[in-house]
Amino acid sequence: MPGNQPLELSLSTKQAMMVAVKVDGKVVAQRQMGAGAKSSWKGRQQIELIVSKPAHVEASLNGASLAQALNASGGRLVMTHQRIERLPES
Repeated sequence: MPGNQPLELSLSTKQAMMVAVKVDGKVVAQRQMGAGAKSSWKGRQQIELIVSKPAHVEASLNGASLAQALNASGGRLVMTHQRIERLPES
């Protein structure tokens, strides 16, 4: 993904769950989202995402599905222009 293109995370929940999002180092969401809720966030360098029920969320980064990565990471991802990987426990 080109480095000059913004990172755009889109999220749609199938069940109620806790969601935390950090964009370029700033916490922009840390809340309960109801079933059927939709949100999106844009960043320049990095987006961190934590969801409590990764199997019950549809998420994409710049239009590409994050389903497999979210399930494999236990609902914890860090995304940049170069990579998408599991967000370490803090």
